[in-house]
Amino acid sequence: MAKSMVRLSLAGVGGCNGYCGSGVLYRVNTNGSGFQVLHKFCSLANCADGGGGALVPDTDGNLYGASFTGGTGTSCAPYYQGCGTIFRVTPSTGAYEGVFNFNFTTVGAFPLGLTLASDGTFYGLASGTNGQELFHFTPGRGIFHSVRVNFPSFNGLPSHPAGPLVFGPNGNLYGLYVIYAHQGEGLFEVHPDGSNLNLFPFYTTTPGGGSPDGLLLASDGNFWVAESNGKTGYGDIVTLSPLNGTVIQTLTPFGGSAGVYPAEIIQAKDGTLWGTTSLGGQAPANHFADGTVVNLNAGLPPR
Repeated sequence: MAKSMVRLSLAGVGGCNGYCGSGVLYRVNTNGSGFQVLHKFCSLANCADGGGGALVPDTDGNLYGASFTGGTGTSCAPYYQGCGTIFRVTPSTGAYEGVFNFNFTTVGAFPLGLTLASDGTFYGLASGTNGQELFHFTPGRGIFHSVRVNFPSFNGLPSHPAGPLVFGPNGNLYGLYVIYAHQGEGLFEVHPDGSNLNLFPFYTTTPGGGSPDGLLLASDGNFWVAESNGKTGYGDIVTLSPLNGTVIQTLTPFGGSAGVYPAEIIQAKDGTLWGTTSLGGQAPANHFADGTVVNLNAGLPPR
């Protein structure tokens, strides 16, 4: 299987002195021009507008995201400002709006992201008073429903999801899970109605579990995962089987000018994989290489 990588190096200098805020929502043209800040997260008192989160395009033409904290829910105080939000961004105007506020005692809190279904609705996981809540949100109509999903304990130690959900080739939802005080991570599967939870054995037991970041259902019908640690210590990309959660292959393209410690990957229409690394790459003299944008041809068919 032919593999090639194209790299665009990014250089950064200095760092964050003191409190750096909760990030911003920004817009930029595909050629790098026209950078514009649209919203500063946690800009309202007590972070009532939410603390930011990954954007997901919906079929209604808007962008949605789930903020892990912030919002107007009060049941998570005094340790957190709010219990999380779902927010909407209108691309034509850049308008930002909170459309749902989580509540720990009723519908769950601290959402782990949004997963778009084929009907334009969203699924996700949140923490509830007695475990995990699988929620279903319908944009526009504002309908929110959640159902408890009971992740099991192992020798008295609880397990819990470790990131956002993704739809698998069979229409079920998949994610990664961990077990408290255990090294490693594994794949789990659950039906969209919250039934038939199935935890596959850990696919990795390395220290830190390889530190996977997100799941990608690629055009080959398997899950691809970027690990910021992995076997080499510089990060890798693993392919997991949706049938049993086992490793199909491990790619190790990172290190040196390619960058190290990769984050979540996506797949373009031509089948190539794209992502970023948090360190490494090339930088001018007296500057620090602070990450790369990477493009990997792993021989996958077009989407």
